[in-house]
Amino acid sequence: MGLNRLLSAPRNFLQSARKSLGRAPKALKGVIDGQDIAEVAKLSSQSLLAWSLPESAWWPVTRLLGRIEVATHAKRTRREIAEVEALLAGTEIAADPRRIVVENWANQYGERFQYLRAWRPGGWTPEIDMVGAEHVSAALAQKRGVIFWGGNFSFNNLVAKMAMSRLGLAIIGFSVPRHGFSKTVFGVRYLNRLYRDIENRYLKERLMSEPSQFAASLEKMRNYLKSNGAVYFAVGGRARRTASVKFLGDRLILATAPLAMAHGTGAVILPMYTHRVGPSRYEVTFGPPLEVPVDANGNADYAAAVQAYADALAPFVLRDPGQWRAWRLKNPDPPWGSKTAATPITAGASAREKAMDD
Repeated sequence: MGLNRLLSAPRNFLQSARKSLGRAPKALKGVIDGQDIAEVAKLSSQSLLAWSLPESAWWPVTRLLGRIEVATHAKRTRREIAEVEALLAGTEIAADPRRIVVENWANQYGERFQYLRAWRPGGWTPEIDMVGAEHVSAALAQKRGVIFWGGNFSFNNLVAKMAMSRLGLAIIGFSVPRHGFSKTVFGVRYLNRLYRDIENRYLKERLMSEPSQFAASLEKMRNYLKSNGAVYFAVGGRARRTASVKFLGDRLILATAPLAMAHGTGAVILPMYTHRVGPSRYEVTFGPPLEVPVDANGNADYAAAVQAYADALAPFVLRDPGQWRAWRLKNPDPPWGSKTAATPITAGASAREKAMDD
């Protein structure tokens, strides 16, 4: 009962904070919001749990948090269940969609516990089994640079960066300021640093860019690839140029910029898949290189490359659907800096190399 009270306190605090900030001056809009205040409360209680509990005890706690998320957001839960049902339709997975949604939220909290534990003296150092590391060695041997494309798995954000660092790679990563908890001025400056500063321990450099800075950041990454450097992108669908492909029982819409960068620079692009396989034990798989086919006119068929990625991704998602967090990639948000959704290309269509400017 005491644990339930501890975990539900932030939700009650959030309701009060939202009412208070709803009456706040318009000058505060975009600076701080009720969600920020609630996150401070959540992080305070969750830090205590992440620091004090052995990692083997995290799962019962995060599963409870996942159940609370599902039970207290009925409309969102119905949408998420429908997304899971559509994607798994026609597969051999006989799973309860609601349970998968609960596990997905539980794993998101589990990832949060990792970051919070990493701030404790001594940090957080999980065991990581690396599969397919030979693909990394082979790519570096070509001396054309390597692009790592990290999949949307619950524990990918931090564990994948740890894995690349343990291979001795000096990685330049790309992200937007809202990576983490919040998109407000307060949240980006303070709350999101809880994620960024931990991840930065395993990166050579982070290019944190607003939409107006994307072109300059991507050009810097291209130049780094020319010196046989390694860069990292997270798989996502929020971009000006995307491709829509078949995936399991539904479709995925993914940004094509990393593929365009690989095609334009000659760099090797390697997909990454991350799974938790036990308490404090993870598996990071480096897949074979993705190829970008070209048509008779030399135009790159990015949709075909995305389809190849989706086909390779499917068994990793079916292995544990609760650890995949990209159910909404069939309906991604509009591109950064735009209010209008992009029109994705489909398999068989061509996108010219200027997609690298995305």
